[in-house]
This record gives sequence, structure tokens and C-alpha cells, in this order.
Amino acid sequence: MKEQYGSPISKEMVQLMVTSVHGMIQGEDVTYMCGSAMDGTLIVVDGRTGLGYAFDHHDLLRLAKENDWAEQTEPKYGKLIESGALFLRKEIATGSMGGKEYLMQTTATGNPIIESKATGKRFMLDWQDILNLAIAGGVDESDEESGE
Repeated sequence: MKEQYGSPISKEMVQLMVTSVHGMIQGEDVTYMCGSAMDGTLIVVDGRTGLGYAFDHHDLLRLAKENDWAEQTEPKYGKLIESGALFLRKEIATGSMGGKEYLMQTTATGNPIIESKATGKRFMLDWQDILNLAIAGGVDESDEESGE
């Protein structure tokens, strides 16, 4: 079974949840809308179907942890930002995983950031990474194709 991050959401839920649109990404044959909900949940919407894929801070923490981002220099997804780097960001929440504390933040353009309280390092996903995760998770598959 492939690793899945995020959760599929219906057209109706997309309309209820999306409070900010951060941009569009053009795929081979579809345009994806990238946005977020008021609580910081990131949402990718398939422009053909209107169906979405939502990523909350638990998904981002799990992805950061599974990429072992605090211990390596080149994660599979996203990028590391060394401690002390200055840029505009908004704190969303705090959380813990495996006994370690993390801050969840977003940039001014809505990119998610996870900061390790222990090291001060930050892990950031850009919208292309989030789109790739949504596609891998099945955002383009119909209910029949995904087996639901």
C-alpha cells in the first residue's frame, strides 16, 4: 500500500473550507488551485473536477518526521531552512511527535513550515511538493479508481 498524506474532500467541502487562494499550478492537462483553510489546512483542488485534497498539520509533521528532516540535509520533499534565517511567517499551532516539540507556521504566501524547537531548523514544503503529494494520494482518481 502506498504512503498517503492528506485526505480527499468533496466539491462542497472545498467551497466551505477554502478561505485563501495562494495560486494555481498548471499540470499536463489540468490546472490545480492551491489554497488554505482558516485553521491552516492546505488544500489542492483539481480544476477539472473541483475535488480537493486537504493536508493538516498532522500530515506535515508526519511527512517531516518520515523524511528525517532534522537529521539530513536533503529531504525527499520540501527543503530545510537553517535556524536564524529571517522571513515573514505566521505561527499556526504547536505539536509534538516522538517526544519532540514543533511549531507549525506558514509563510506570507501560505507555504507550510515545521520548526523543531530542539534545533531551530525549519522544514518547508512548496506548493509543487504539496501538489505532488496530492497526486500521489489520488486527487485525480475517481472513487471507482481509488477503490472507495
